[in-house]
Amino acid sequence: MLYKYKGLDHKGEGVKGIIEANDFEDAKRRLRVKNIYYTSLKENNHLLPNAALFKRKKSLTHSELSSLSRDLSIYLKAGISIANALKLAQNQYGDHKNMVAFVSSILTFLDEGQSFYQALEAQNIIALPVFYKQSIKVSENSGILQE
Repeated sequence: MLYKYKGLDHKGEGVKGIIEANDFEDAKRRLRVKNIYYTSLKENNHLLPNAALFKRKKSLTHSELSSLSRDLSIYLKAGISIANALKLAQNQYGDHKNMVAFVSSILTFLDEGQSFYQALEAQNIIALPVFYKQSIKVSENSGILQE
């Protein structure tokens, strides 16, 4: 389910957005993990047609997937953490709603303490090729993710 929220981040700045969660309590927990103190949190009923799109995993073109992978690799090689690299990528793909939601979902799972591979497996927005996810898993386990 999608939940719309407004609140304050850890710097005291106003934030608003949409978060994917299993239920209301899960949405509150995910916001706490992101250090967002919500002032308003409600189910996003007016976007129900879009919610169905999120559940029906979209796919990325080969060029979009390779571009995202290349960008993340460059950031990681530069010594940027995976979470910060994903935030940079999220800003870069601001006009691509599915990509922003995909990266936001991964960031939420990373904030919860999951590995990058686990976050890719758990997200429900974009269907990734099995080979791609397994490559990420092997790279993480062998310590060569930036490659």
